Amino acid sequence: MKLIASLFMAFLVLTSCARQISSTIGQDFDITKTSQFIVGKTTISEADAIMGSPPIQIIKNKEGRTALVWKYVSVEVNSNIAGGTSSTTSKSVMLVFDEQNKFLRVQNEVNQQGSGQSLKK
Repeated sequence: MKLIASLFMAFLVLTSCARQISSTIGQDFDITKTSQFIVGKTTISEADAIMGSPPIQIIKNKEGRTALVWKYVSVEVNSNIAGGTSSTTSKSVMLVFDEQNKFLRVQNEVNQQGSGQSLKK
């Protein structure tokens, strides 16, 4: 009986110290959809529809070209008295359009995922 009570108390201590923290920046999007863009044909409004969420940034240069930027970052940390785990997702893509708002190229594309685990000593 003492063993069961001790195990129950240990369980309460370990679970009462558990924490979950998560944070996101931007809206999630499917980065693989950039393969659907056709150079000289896909328009900015079509790109918005294909990506499924609005760009986080729009950049126009002096020559009349437009760059649309999508970014998404997600971090989740789970910790308790014995250690913890974390996972991250980071995606960004910049699409460049010409003066007639037709797709030119993917300027930059990042798609990273990671996870980790640590144990307290």
